[in-house]
Amino acid sequence: MHFLIVSRPPSLLQACWLHRTMAVACVILATQTVGAQLPNEPGKLASPSGAFGPSSGITFEGHPPARAALYAKYEVGFALDREYDNPFDPEQISVEAVFESPSGKTIRVPGFSYQDYPADSVRREKSFEGKAGPSGWRIRFAPSESGKFQGKIIARDRAGQKEIKLPEFVVSPSDNPGFIRCTAGTNGRTVFDSGRMFMPIGECLWMPRTLDQFETHFAEYEKHGMNYCRFFTSHDSMFCFENSRRPAGQYDLFILRKLDYLFDAMAARGVYAMPCLEMFTDFRITQPYPYWEQNPYNAKNGGPCRSVSEFFVNAEARRLYKNRLRYFIARYGYSTNLFCLQLFAEANYIEHYDMAAVRTWHQEMAAYLRSIDPYGHPVSTSMAAWDSQDKALFALPEIDLVLNEVYNARDFAGKLARDNRDVLAEYRKPVFLAEAGLTFEYLGVTDSSGLHIHNAIWANPLSGGIGVPSFWWTSYIREKNLLPHFKAFSDFIKGGDFTGLKPVEARISTPTSAGIHPDLIIPYPYIDPPGSKGPQTITLPNDRFIERDLPNMPHLFHPRSRLDGKPDPDHNPITFLASFPAGGSLIILPRWVDGPVASSVRLLVRVDDQLVKEIQYPGCPTADWKAFLSHSQATCVPTVVNISRGRHRIVLDNEGTLVCSASVDFANYLKSNVPNLRVLGMGDEERAYLWVQNRDNTWWRNCLGKKPRVVKSASISLTGLRRGRYDVEWWNAYDGTLLRRERMASRDGTLELKVKRLETDLACKIRKAGSDQSRSIPR
Repeated sequence: MHFLIVSRPPSLLQACWLHRTMAVACVILATQTVGAQLPNEPGKLASPSGAFGPSSGITFEGHPPARAALYAKYEVGFALDREYDNPFDPEQISVEAVFESPSGKTIRVPGFSYQDYPADSVRREKSFEGKAGPSGWRIRFAPSESGKFQGKIIARDRAGQKEIKLPEFVVSPSDNPGFIRCTAGTNGRTVFDSGRMFMPIGECLWMPRTLDQFETHFAEYEKHGMNYCRFFTSHDSMFCFENSRRPAGQYDLFILRKLDYLFDAMAARGVYAMPCLEMFTDFRITQPYPYWEQNPYNAKNGGPCRSVSEFFVNAEARRLYKNRLRYFIARYGYSTNLFCLQLFAEANYIEHYDMAAVRTWHQEMAAYLRSIDPYGHPVSTSMAAWDSQDKALFALPEIDLVLNEVYNARDFAGKLARDNRDVLAEYRKPVFLAEAGLTFEYLGVTDSSGLHIHNAIWANPLSGGIGVPSFWWTSYIREKNLLPHFKAFSDFIKGGDFTGLKPVEARISTPTSAGIHPDLIIPYPYIDPPGSKGPQTITLPNDRFIERDLPNMPHLFHPRSRLDGKPDPDHNPITFLASFPAGGSLIILPRWVDGPVASSVRLLVRVDDQLVKEIQYPGCPTADWKAFLSHSQATCVPTVVNISRGRHRIVLDNEGTLVCSASVDFANYLKSNVPNLRVLGMGDEERAYLWVQNRDNTWWRNCLGKKPRVVKSASISLTGLRRGRYDVEWWNAYDGTLLRRERMASRDGTLELKVKRLETDLACKIRKAGSDQSRSIPR
């Protein structure tokens, strides 16, 4: 369980934040000049340093390609005979191509300013100080139809407009499945234009600092059945192309050339990416990550914003950011490997976070992207905990999928299944776990086997998420050799397709003599539910698991008195009314400590009015971040209070002067007739994919020194199937190998599966005999 200890009610940042501590396709072009004078349209554009005159034109760099492949990059290089103060600003110079497809559709694609650099420098150097290659302009286009295309390039500035006709080119079919789309509804998925499922299997690649490192990861992906990564274009990323070295609205073309290489490498390896354009770190002014001082939008750096909050409301900042989005689409929108554009990561970690302003900004930017992206890439954003504050954000029609984040869940499978169910029901959009993992207090210390990675890999896609969680700690995954967990899942689903499937319902039964009393894990709320302040009484069931947040389980334990010695009106001791069918325990885990060193949390644990434990967590201010991290690591250790069999009144009362956030577990608490088993799966009337987990098999129990109690036998009743015979395959969830096959008959739409001696977990495929339910998953 997690504690947050602060000298005042914490921000969401303090409450749940702990997770921050190549083949190239070359266009060979020569020179041809074509130009046509069109009527001037004065007044449309701001004044550039140069303007089209009577003799100016557009010059091709070589002959444009005469052929292209379906969904592949068609690229044309050209030059303008004028230079501009800011070629990235369409109010100075706006360039676009207009294509006419064989079916008569008109596609408008923005052009972009371009400069080449030596390949060795692009691959290996952080910045460039030598002699750059030629500059010019580019159009990149990915045709979505076969046949003959026509087109033209148009350039506009304040003085007028020029255009040049593109030679006709022919698009031939290819095996590229196309762009990725989002489907709506309670079983929302991501699919290619071809109709095939896209299931992302990968991680967050925030650590690489060279293109070679990215390519090394992509080679690992190919061996382990992985096909997805998330990278960043924000501060402290090798792709931060809008930075304080230039005025806001002007971009580092050397860095952008690196991104060209990255997209080519992804295409060569079959990797799909979600670039995250902005991150909260670039907009903070206090520890940790106070990077606002280096932000080009900061007025101190010549930008338009005197404060962080102005970024979301300042008209010039919004205009400049739209220019950035336009440029990104112009240069990389052609790529079918561009899965989704993430506008922002965790904006609610910014000081003085203005919920309404941030939501309005997202709506405006997402709508603008829709207006200028001819390919319709999905657009999203992420918050630290999707359900923590602004539920209206993900309800915006401009946001295509819900990005969730989950850290430090004691039972990852249970948490992910709950979140996926709730998101699909509430938003009717696909849900994807953009970040997941354990934070610094626990990482590598208490889960050296990577069990939280394993459980999340299987639980998320088999409970409604569109893919495997995008894990944050890539170094940990490699240090612990955890990539085989990805391969096991990839091998299991190879040739399958979850499109149209929905989470299955299964009944589980075990013999009454099983003798296991399952643990009761109370869901940890990220914010205080309404009415959770003041004394609370919670009656705990012992005949079922808790699958939803308790309505009066607080996130914060308020102290009896504040730092000034005055009573805290929100003081909220919690009384648990519990009935243990056998001897068990209460487990409390601290998470975060912040406040004056002289202050502390004093959490008193009383059982039946008897004081049995006093837990003290001293404060530590966050100003010294290294000291704060060290202090938190030392503090975040579990406390176990043994509880005897029978009914008890258990009270947790914060008698200190700092607020604390807590999650609690009741071990060995449920009745023995409650099956200590979980079944997650996706299916329809003729097929299903299942993951069967012994609920004891979690990283949290492992770190407490508890081995899983073996489930000796269980029966799983899978309902909603058509009458008939079914082929059933049982798979090893750790190495992705087939264990056995059997053929079974459904009775009245129910299939009865038998499980024996399950210590950890296993997977199952079910398909109606004689049916062909397989469609391939892209690699």
